Amino acid sequence: MKILKELGFKESSDEWDRIYGIDYVKEINGKFIGVQIKPPTFSSTTSYKGKSHLRNQHRKFESKYGRVFIIIKNDDIKNPEVIDEIKQEIKRLSS
Repeated sequence: MKILKELGFKESSDEWDRIYGIDYVKEINGKFIGVQIKPPTFSSTTSYKGKSHLRNQHRKFESKYGRVFIIIKNDDIKNPEVIDEIKQEIKRLSS
């Protein structure tokens, strides 16, 4: 994803994707920011069990490494405010 690459994110390893539900990751001063990309249908079609599983994966990541953000994306980002939140977290970890 172009904006994430511009912000210095790298695709996560297959292992991190399976364990933590993370598609992209950025390390800053020993902490990490994880990003999960989901389609717009995620909110309406994913079962509670599926969402609960993802939430548990993200909590596991957050307890070990840092924050996780979910970007809802099709052709464009459906929740663009999350990019500002990611930038704020980058700034916070960089200072």
